[in-house]
Amino acid sequence: MNAYAVSRALITLGWSERRLAEHLGYHRTELRRLLEGGGKLGARPSRWLEMLENGHRDLPRPAISPMSRRPDMNTGLTMETVR
Repeated sequence: MNAYAVSRALITLGWSERRLAEHLGYHRTELRRLLEGGGKLGARPSRWLEMLENGHRDLPRPAISPMSRRPDMNTGLTMETVR
């Protein structure tokens, strides 16, 4: 996986290079130098990152309603309805 593909995956995941380096067991400077120097991630880290990216793109997190719209436990009404 080249630098462009890694950057695309990080955007999809919402991760920084620092977080990726931590997950891969690299020092962040080591990862930065590898990618800036035209290097590529190894086969296993590339496949792992690709699978994470695909999962986040194909199965995005469910929509979560704002806290003000949660049901009131006593009445079953939303806080918005009460106002």
